[in-house]
Amino acid sequence: MQARVLTVQEVEFLEMFLSDERADLTDRVACGCMLFCLYSRSRWSDIRKIYNFVADIAEDDGKISGYLECRTRSHKTARLVAKGGISMPLVAPVWGITSPPWGLAFLKVCKLAQRDVDQLDHEPLLAAPTVDGGWSCRSVTTKEAGKWIRNLLSQMESSANFTTIHTLKGTPLSWCAKWGLDPDARAILGHHATGKSSVECYSRDNLAKPLREFELVLQQIRTRAFSPDATRSGMIKDSSIEDPKSVFSIPARQEQEPEVSSESSSSSTDSNGSDASEPEETAEHDPVAAPKSWDPDYDMYRNLKSKIVHITAHGGAEAFSCGVKISSDYELIHSSQFLDLRKCKRCATSKPIRTVGQMASGLKKWRLSHEEKKSAPRK
Repeated sequence: MQARVLTVQEVEFLEMFLSDERADLTDRVACGCMLFCLYSRSRWSDIRKIYNFVADIAEDDGKISGYLECRTRSHKTARLVAKGGISMPLVAPVWGITSPPWGLAFLKVCKLAQRDVDQLDHEPLLAAPTVDGGWSCRSVTTKEAGKWIRNLLSQMESSANFTTIHTLKGTPLSWCAKWGLDPDARAILGHHATGKSSVECYSRDNLAKPLREFELVLQQIRTRAFSPDATRSGMIKDSSIEDPKSVFSIPARQEQEPEVSSESSSSSTDSNGSDASEPEETAEHDPVAAPKSWDPDYDMYRNLKSKIVHITAHGGAEAFSCGVKISSDYELIHSSQFLDLRKCKRCATSKPIRTVGQMASGLKKWRLSHEEKKSAPRK
């Protein structure tokens, strides 16, 4: 029985959760390990004993690229290669489908949790946490990991009840199949043999080209040029946003704080000495703190199964702004967590007024606001 694959919005949620400093640190470490499994196309059993963890990250003029890599001899076909002592490489690009790169966030979280992954020697990537907040010696089991990912995804009201931990390996391989990667590349990415034993024997890095192709798939998802969750007719389209990888850069470190006058300091900081405008900027870009309602002039409906949020203007309608018919499969809501990740893209770009009732409602609002402006006293 095939495991369900995660939606793009669910993977985006996991990446955002990993970077959310308000979330529990242990949960963030677990989330990072799950993302490593996903982007390295690995089974959960593959990371129960790893060694030689390497952060192969390059920085060129502030731009970040690279991979997180480790090796394991604890995998499904370990007995077949036990005599030769061959280990299986697990390689994950540091860039996923959101910004900032999940790989950098994972390394930061592990350091905060005092979990030095580069020091692991045949130890689990995700050890079972202890009651006092430390880490035990045993690995988190497959069953425990399944419960953990379902609890994480339940925060965004997704189809978490049907999620198993093998979903992590199935999701990226499903993306690659929909994009059109050839079967040999997908087999190598999934750590399977292609049947070309002689070619693989004399190669020294079979993963090199498939990894570049895999990164192209991730880049197309980041720019919204490839939507693996859409139907066949809408899966491939033009890029709608710039690739975050091309604009993301690590801020330059300043050895000295710039001198500021007492007047500018008092006007730009609050009583605690922090920048007063910082919370607004954080809320604007943070999906956790972002607004949970679309617009006061719209009615929001949520799909009971996919949790996608649609809108329609006040005044009554038989269909949403995107043209989808309103049915019992949708529920009227007033707010939604992570709304930016759940918005219907067609509703966001279409015209909300579609009926005479909606037009009348809009004109009434305009008339009332116009009368209010006229009656307001002039200064």
